[in-house]
Amino acid sequence: MSRIIILQTTIHQILNQSVPDPEKRAVRIAHLHGVALAAVMLAKRRGEDAELAAMAGLLHDVYAYIQDSYEDHAHQGADYARTVLQNLEF
Repeated sequence: MSRIIILQTTIHQILNQSVPDPEKRAVRIAHLHGVALAAVMLAKRRGEDAELAAMAGLLHDVYAYIQDSYEDHAHQGADYARTVLQNLEF
């Protein structure tokens, strides 16, 4: 299984557990996937790592969604993303 699929599955599981409202969860998942797609397009255009860009796009707001707050989500989210990635078996 590809690293992107593993990460997508993990993020979906995290959001299924932490965002009880199915409509809110669907919007948040769509946003993460949209940002991941935009990041891939930019990375390819600039000759950068598209997989890494997709992973960053998928993770960029997960912490804010879990906390239901954007307060200091950049720093806290980076720490959370690091933890998620370290716990995955690629």
